[in-house]
Amino acid sequence: MPNRETPQEKLNFYIPFDFYDFFGYLFPGLVAFLYLLAFFYYAYESGFQWVTSLLPLTYHFLEGIFYFISIVIIIYVIGHAVATVSAVLFDRMIVSGIFGYPFVNLLGFKKKRRIYHEAAYKYFFILLNLALITPLLNGKFASTNMVITILVFLMGVIALSRFLLEVMRKFIKEERIQAVGNREIVRLLLVPDRYFLAPILEALSRMMHTDKALPKEFINRYEELFRKQFGMEAKDAGTENYWLCYFKATSGNPYHTGTIKTWLHLYGFARNVSCASYIMAAGLTAWIFFKGDNSLSVRVLLLIATANAWVFFIRYWMLYYMYYSKSIFRIFLTSQSPTDN
Repeated sequence: MPNRETPQEKLNFYIPFDFYDFFGYLFPGLVAFLYLLAFFYYAYESGFQWVTSLLPLTYHFLEGIFYFISIVIIIYVIGHAVATVSAVLFDRMIVSGIFGYPFVNLLGFKKKRRIYHEAAYKYFFILLNLALITPLLNGKFASTNMVITILVFLMGVIALSRFLLEVMRKFIKEERIQAVGNREIVRLLLVPDRYFLAPILEALSRMMHTDKALPKEFINRYEELFRKQFGMEAKDAGTENYWLCYFKATSGNPYHTGTIKTWLHLYGFARNVSCASYIMAAGLTAWIFFKGDNSLSVRVLLLIATANAWVFFIRYWMLYYMYYSKSIFRIFLTSQSPTDN
């Protein structure tokens, strides 16, 4: 008897996409595309006809379909580009560099602090946001271009220092690098982080409840099951705590898999929309800097982009920490319980 494909297999064959293609790429790409349209409208209002000419209703049906498909493809590609940037900016710089991955705090593991590493990323991120809001002040306290120049220069110094430090690690012993870092004049660089940024971040974490670990009984049960399932200690497994539990949690009950995928789609959407907003805000800031166009319309668009970047970033972090990450470990334990089996 020939093998029969299930309806789900047929669906997967004919539609090789899942919801993350929409939430993670298409919708954020659409947001970035709309930002670009709004920018071109404000910047080149007289030359906006090329945008309106793309609207399907202005052409014959077949031509409209062609343009519609072309725009969808462009938006999808833009979404992938935004997702690539957000993976570097959010996952590598902000999450890994500043907050730490959620599983470390959730499972009560001791975080390996790299104080200069964390401080550098905090300073860079704060300077970036200050540069974005500087044009909104419209030169009330100092020249907009002068302030942006100083902020970008400091960001460049931080980025160059991080690069040189990584190069030094390849050729210089770690003990010598630590000896330099322990000098008082170098440790002064940590003062703004220790007495200003760190307390603010701790207060925000308490407000969003992203500072709490899972219950001790839960962690003990998790470590026992992790050892039994994978033959290693959870505290020594590093990021494998996340990956192994993710694969285990999504390989069984379809309801559990659907729950994790839902949170994945939502936090991916929030992260990529925030990144698209940051990219647009940075582009508008560069436009104001080089063109000197600090008109009300440009500042309104910059305000919208910056506000969206902040709001969706907070939303992303809460979904990532409170719901997505916790769901993986809860489902991992649930899937090993006698009642579930």
